[in-house]
This record gives sequence, structure tokens and C-alpha cells, in this order.
Amino acid sequence: MPAWWSRYQDEEALVRVLARALAGNVSTTDLDASRRSQAGRHGEPSQPPHSDQPDLTASGLAGLLLGGLLSTYTFGSINDALPVIGRDLGASGAELSLLLGGFACGFAAVLIIAGRLGDRFGRRTVFRIGIVAFAVASAAAGFSTGIETLIALRVVQGLAAGAFMPQVLSTIQATTTGAARVRAVSAYAAVLGCGTGVGQVLAGALIGLDLGGTGWRPVLWSGVLLAGVALLATVRVPQTRSATPSSADLPGAIMMALSIAALVYALSIGPSAAWPPWSMIMIGGAVVLAVIFYRHERRTERSGRIPLAPPSILRLPALRLGLIMAGVFFIGYGGLMNVFALMSQSAPGEGGLGLSAMLSGVTVIPFVIAYVIASMLVGRLMTALGSVIMIVGALAQIVGLVAMAITGYLLAGADADRLTVAVAIQIPFMITGAAQAIMFGPMMQTVMVEVPVSAAGLSGGLISTVQQTAFGLGVAILGGVYRWIAASSGALIGFATGVITDAVAAVCFVVLAFRLRRLRSPRDQEGPSTTVRMDGPT
Repeated sequence: MPAWWSRYQDEEALVRVLARALAGNVSTTDLDASRRSQAGRHGEPSQPPHSDQPDLTASGLAGLLLGGLLSTYTFGSINDALPVIGRDLGASGAELSLLLGGFACGFAAVLIIAGRLGDRFGRRTVFRIGIVAFAVASAAAGFSTGIETLIALRVVQGLAAGAFMPQVLSTIQATTTGAARVRAVSAYAAVLGCGTGVGQVLAGALIGLDLGGTGWRPVLWSGVLLAGVALLATVRVPQTRSATPSSADLPGAIMMALSIAALVYALSIGPSAAWPPWSMIMIGGAVVLAVIFYRHERRTERSGRIPLAPPSILRLPALRLGLIMAGVFFIGYGGLMNVFALMSQSAPGEGGLGLSAMLSGVTVIPFVIAYVIASMLVGRLMTALGSVIMIVGALAQIVGLVAMAITGYLLAGADADRLTVAVAIQIPFMITGAAQAIMFGPMMQTVMVEVPVSAAGLSGGLISTVQQTAFGLGVAILGGVYRWIAASSGALIGFATGVITDAVAAVCFVVLAFRLRRLRSPRDQEGPSTTVRMDGPT
């Protein structure tokens, strides 16, 4: 393993605790074991890390968590507002997809490098800069009079969110220990899990109120309010930085950003434009850039410097599978929420439900409730069944998605009224929400247990980058399928076909999950355990 991996020893514990928190199964024993292991590697007495750092207060943690909420809240809120924005600004379906894809691209492009900037210049400082930039972009976006301006400001929002998000976990790592860290990381995982659904519900309420005839604009301005509260709370957040900060791989970051942007843009615009030659050129250019990026990263690593995405880490079998599985999962998740919002707000004459933005948001509430309840049970399920629970979840998601699609096809053929459709899809929608809650957390835990401890911090960052990229790709792919089918067969048929596409992604997740479980060590194959080694395999 490259010698520079040792620089990430401080981050390993937090990434593993986050993985377990996402799975709902974490305790102070995990943290104590990690600290003892880390102390033993350095020949130092066992003691809490960063003891010279001030403690994180409850109000400071609340501000950090509010920042964490912003990233997923803004994705869900804009998702519900898309049909209204499209009508108001005269935007095409492809342009509306870019409102989500552009944010995800900006976020993914700076996530890892922003973490390094926080290590060097101070995490509270970078968090504040990101929050202020997000607030300014949100305020300006709310005054947009054209779709092009709004898309550009959404990209800026993504860049800002990608700047402040890594500082949340890094600050928790530097300022908490023991039970306090467990509570903080568990709260962070819960906030991320609920943010998208909450954003979709609240956006519907704001649009329904139509404050002063402003329509969808308060959805963006609500981000300014949340950002302002988070900024005020940072007075209670200690300033922290790394004692051994890594250099920023700026060329690598630029190449990765351009490759992601070219791919998402081409997939968003291509279907509605009948795949013109330039879209194929952009996809090819994205592939070429990705190859150049990989070679640059390999040269950087061989020179002894720290690359953005180290090839030596990408060669780890568990991590490779984990990155693909995360991509497959979030392509389906992001795309499903998008096509549901589009279908539910499409006019009955177009084959949709004709719901208002408010009612569309309300329709998502059972999905959110099912997700939250299932999240609370994941820890017990992991203890009882082990990592097989992610396969059970994926199979349940397939059942829910197929049932939802069949319901859509049948009711479209029967020309059912919109209330019947809205009610009929609730049960499969809730099954899907519960299933998704027990898929991703256990997958993260299984991957991070198999990844060497020195690669834990970078692995977590790479999975988060893939997550945001997949959000954008999911909106482009499933949204493209929806618009293509809906144009000729109606919105409900388009929705059902998009859901089938999501089910195919879930099948891929199952296949990959079986492969991932085969990589587990013989100790883990003996059966589920209540204890996970936080220091990983040696």
C-alpha cells in the first residue's frame, strides 16, 4: 500500500462509524476499539483523539446538521417544483432535468477536494464560505427569469453544497468522542436519509401557499433561511484543521468535473433532441476525459503525491463493487422521485394525475414514513440477518417497483380517475421506501468492513461522489425514459415504464450484492454478529 495512506488514519474511525450509523447499528464499543487500534499502530497510549480540541456543543451540532440537511433538502424540494417551474419559465423536460443534474454535478465535482481544503484552511472557515455561497446562489435563483440562468445558479448551489458538506463529518470527528460521537453521527445519517422526502413535502406546501403570487420561488428562498440559521450556529462550532493536510489535486478535480458534466448534459438533452451528433461526441468526450483522468491519477500516485481518486484504492474488489452498487442505487432513487413528481403533476389530458404541487408532496408522505420506520429497524435486522439484509431489501424493492408499474399500466388502460391511481400506488410506494432504507446502509457497512482501514476516509469520499453523480444520471436516464414514453402513450404509462427501468437497476443491485458477500472474510461468513471490527481486516 502507498505510504501516504497513513495520513488518513484520523478519518478511518468516523467513516466506519458512519457506515454503521447508516445501518442503524453503532455503539461506543466501536469507537473505543478503533481508538485502541489507532493508538497501538502509533505506539501511543490509548486516549481519546483530538483531546486538545474544544467540544462540539448541541447548538453547534445543530448548525452542522442543518448544513447537512440542505444538500438533500434542496434536491427534493426542486424535484417537486419542476413542473411548476417548467410552466412558468417555458422550460423543456430536458432543461428541467438539468436543474437536478447540474446541482448533482457541481456537488460531486468538489466534494473530495473541498474536504482537503477544510483540512488545510480550517473546516469551520470552509463550511461558512460554502453556506454563504449557497445562500447567495439560492436567493439569486429565486429571482431567475430564464431557465438558463436558473440552471447556472443550480450548478453554483451544487458547488457550494459540495464545499460545506465534507466539513460536517470532519468537524464531528475532530470535536467529539465516545457516546457523543455516536449520537452525532447517527443524527447525521438520519438527516441525510430524510432530507429528500422532507424537501419534496415542504416544497409542495410552499408552492400551494403561493405567497404573494411568487409560486415556486419561495422553494429556493427557503434555502436562504436554512443557510442563515446554519451560519449563525457556526459561532458555536470550534475551528479545526488537520495537522498533516493533503495537497489538492486540482488538475484531477477539473478533469473529473468536466467528464461528469459532459456525460450528464448529453444524457439529459440527448433523448429529447433525438440524439444529435454533438450528444454522441460529448459522451465520447466524457469517456476520453475519464481515461485521461485515470492516467493522471496513476502518475500522481506513483510520484508519491495524493491523487483525488487513487487507482490503488479503486483496485480493491469490495470498493469497486461498492461504488457500482452505490451508483445503481442512487440512479434508481433519484430517478424514481423525479418521474413521480412529473407524472403526478401532469394534466389528466396528458395521462397524468393532475395534482397540485402541494398534493404531489403530500402523496410522498407515506413513502417518507415507511423509510423512517424501516431505518429504525435496520440495526436489529443487521444483527439478526447480517449483510444478507441488503439483498432482502433489494428483492423487496423489486416487488414494490413491479407492483407499482403493473398498477400504473392497468389503471392507465382502465382510464381510472386520479384519486384511484394515487391511492392504488401507495402500498407499493411504501414497500419501495422501506426497502430502500434497508439497502444502502448495510451495503455501506459491508463495503467499509472489507476495505483496509488506511483507505476508509478516501473510500467514503469516493462513494459520496458517486452518489451525487448517480443522482444526476438517474434524473437524466429515468426522466428521459419517462418523457420518451409519455409523449406518445401518456404520463402514467411513461411513469410505469420509468419504474420498470428502476426495477432493472434493482436487479443489478441484487447480483452485485451476492458478489460483494462472497468477498467477505470466513469469519463474517459464519453468521451475523453484533460486533464489527472498526479497524478492518489486517
